[in-house]
Amino acid sequence: NDPDQGENGIPKFSLASGGDDKFALDASSGQITLQNTLDREVKDLYTLVVQVTSGSRTDAANATVAIRVLDVNDNAPAFAADQATSVTVPENIQPGTTIAQFFASDNDLAPQTMFRIQGTADPFVLSPSTGELRLRVSGSLDFETKPVHTLSVVAYDALNATLSSSTQFTVNIKDLNDNAFSLTES
Repeated sequence: NDPDQGENGIPKFSLASGGDDKFALDASSGQITLQNTLDREVKDLYTLVVQVTSGSRTDAANATVAIRVLDVNDNAPAFAADQATSVTVPENIQPGTTIAQFFASDNDLAPQTMFRIQGTADPFVLSPSTGELRLRVSGSLDFETKPVHTLSVVAYDALNATLSSSTQFTVNIKDLNDNAFSLTES
């Protein structure tokens, strides 16, 4: 507010700092507009300093404007970089035994990552909430029948299942001397 009349009473607004090429300021109205997209995972708070002058005066009034960027559920969970891609277990492993643990992270606030196996999982079961891969209680492994099991493990956002990532995981079965030797007469 400037009580001066005429040219000396017309405010001129400028952005003194903090815009980061994301915001523009109308010099006449002081209206702040968005120039580029924002991403809360990159920066969640912008502090702008708006400067106003009038007429030929060199002194200015400043106002600080804080703009907080709200989160949108826009990131898919990603498996940990050090996530194992295979494991070897003996064929006599006990049903219910944990074979592997999967971890995934999501940069959104309050992520709700869930897990599932895409395709056939038998004889394994994957906990949707913990990512623990176990031998099914009613399951068994046999090297002679199937020495390798390949699973496609999916980590997905519980609030938006289209936000997902997957990894291939191999369970190698270690052969044990579990079959009796037999002789045939000739």
